[in-house]
Amino acid sequence: MVWEQVKDVNPGDKVENSAKIKAPKAVGEYIIEFDMVQEQVVLVAETLRLDVVVE
Repeated sequence: MVWEQVKDVNPGDKVENSAKIKAPKAVGEYIIEFDMVQEQVVLVAETLRLDVVVE
């Protein structure tokens, strides 16, 4: 997902974003991870990790 909206974010700021993700065709347990990156450089910080069950 690429956040196309240009927005300045300062340390400690909170931002909100949404994502539409197409579920896999196979049932099972999956993990979705979101990382903050800047111009192809991974920022070492917390990764948002979501456990998802497709039924």
